[in-house]
Amino acid sequence: MERTSVQFIAAACGGQVYGQTDASIDGVVIDSRLAREGAMFVAYIGPNRDGHDFVRQAFDLGCRVFFISRSERIPELLSYGSDVCVIRTAHTEQDLVRTAEAYLAQFSLHRVALTGSVGKTTTKEMTAAVLAQKYRTIYTEGNLNTTLGQCLTAFRAGADTQAIVFEMGMDRPGEIESYCRWIRPHIAMITNVGTAHMEYLGSREAIAREKLQIASHLRRDDVLIFNCDSPLL
Repeated sequence: MERTSVQFIAAACGGQVYGQTDASIDGVVIDSRLAREGAMFVAYIGPNRDGHDFVRQAFDLGCRVFFISRSERIPELLSYGSDVCVIRTAHTEQDLVRTAEAYLAQFSLHRVALTGSVGKTTTKEMTAAVLAQKYRTIYTEGNLNTTLGQCLTAFRAGADTQAIVFEMGMDRPGEIESYCRWIRPHIAMITNVGTAHMEYLGSREAIAREKLQIASHLRRDDVLIFNCDSPLL
């Protein structure tokens, strides 16, 4: 990640800055165990845990910039020290997406996105390995293919990055389209259509429709690559 000011982040997401207003970051973390000096800790509220409960751990590991939505935690955070900066937003996940979109827009990149019921991670690794023969390439780490994973991948881009590969998972209608709306891939790939997440989507035909949303924001000269042996494609 290129060093980014908290003012840029706040402007991108419509947030408010408290504390150290001239701070900057060179990374983003959502897991307090990965917190470090120079990184911004995002207090994501998940189905089982609230990231706001781990701000002290993130501070102890070196974080001084915090991206939060619970305003009642601001006094506590500012009490940690004069070097603390708090960016308060309405919704940490949605506003992190807005921030990632603004951050990614700074760079001219070959953007590749891929999805599929099976083989996403392997195909992503192979695609990135091929691209890396010519371009300075980054890609989704592990299987971080959720909304937060797309954001973390975007934040890894820098001024010297030439290509970026996003792996997109899906278990609900509209999810892939919501990613492509801001990532805007130039090349989209679908490995196959299986039965994963049938309980949420109802049929393989519905799964195919959702997978095909990866092409929803392609332009005339962009490319869609798909598995022609998959009947529903």
